[in-house]
Amino acid sequence: MDVGITLPGFGSDAVEHAQHAEGLGLESVWHGDHLIPVNPFLDAALVLATVAASTNRIKLGFGVMVLPLRPVAWAAKQVATLQHLSGERVLLGVGSGGDAHGEAAWRAVDVPFAERGRRTDASLAVLPDLVRGEAASVHGQDVVLSPGAAMPRCSSAVAAGSRCGGRRGSVTTGTRRSCRSGRCRRGWRGCGSWRRSTGGRCAG
Repeated sequence: MDVGITLPGFGSDAVEHAQHAEGLGLESVWHGDHLIPVNPFLDAALVLATVAASTNRIKLGFGVMVLPLRPVAWAAKQVATLQHLSGERVLLGVGSGGDAHGEAAWRAVDVPFAERGRRTDASLAVLPDLVRGEAASVHGQDVVLSPGAAMPRCSSAVAAGSRCGGRRGSVTTGTRRSCRSGRCRRGWRGCGSWRRSTGGRCAG
């Protein structure tokens, strides 16, 4: 079993936390993904990029990236860029989001709350190819991002009938199938920690 910690969202030095975790021999550090949360919260990709520049070994996890809050091409670009900056240390947790993100966040990105599951499935279908710099169909157009990067190991909070980065009912059949077929590793996120199984393989 691999153990990691969740970095503070704001108000405390994320780099100091990550360096301490690396010194203790922990496997990973994780950062949440919130656009308009109740409390102040920094952007996950930028925090993890900063931590990447200040650490050498510890893995960097999105815990979890809420895919329907952003265009999938931008999500893939962020993941690929962080892979290059970190020396391929990224762990990708994905989710469909839920009430914790608030209605204001969904309105701000013009995404109907009820469509988040379907949009998550659609994003997961093309995300690995986009990250790798391979052609993927996005809104009917072939898109190729450059430079591509290795698709990171991914984790999902999905278990049959449970949650995927959101409340019960936000997980679609396609998302559950992705995790059961080995497209995602299974992990459990408690308050302030990650435990992740080491079996399985990511999409692609």
